Order: sequence, then C-alpha cells, then structure tokens
Amino acid sequence: MAENSKDVAAAAAFAVRKQSEREKKPLKLIMISQAEKQVVAGMNYRLTLIVGRGAFNRTVKALVFQDLKSKYKLISWEPI
Repeated sequence: MAENSKDVAAAAAFAVRKQSEREKKPLKLIMISQAEKQVVAGMNYRLTLIVGRGAFNRTVKALVFQDLKSKYKLISWEPI
C-alpha cells in the first residue's frame, strides 16, 4: 500500500477530473481511502476513492497510468 503522497494525490485528482468530464457532471474528491503504486514503463496507481456529487458520496476504484513523460491516463473507473 502506498502512502498518500503528492504523486498519489495528483493521480487521484486527475482521475476525478477526467471522470467528471466523461459524465459531464461535477465530482469532488472527498478522500483517498487506499492507494497502491506499481512501477511499469511509468507508474500505475490503483486507487480507492470516495467521491461526492451534491449530497451523495460513493466509493470507486480507479486505475490511473502515468507514462514516462508524466502524462496521466484514466484506465478504469468502477463503482464499488
């Protein structure tokens, strides 16, 4: 398990922003409840996030890939 460092926070913020764009509705990051990092040709971040929309919160699992040029890509977003 990774600690909630700046790089984990940046990956989580990217995931929430990207999913907000996909859903065309605002989402807010409430908390990073779990984070794992995996070194590949870049970095994979497996995140368990609590996000909110209005008065409703939900828990999701997100996978964010950061390439060697530090560009992020949201690979998956699954409500749990």
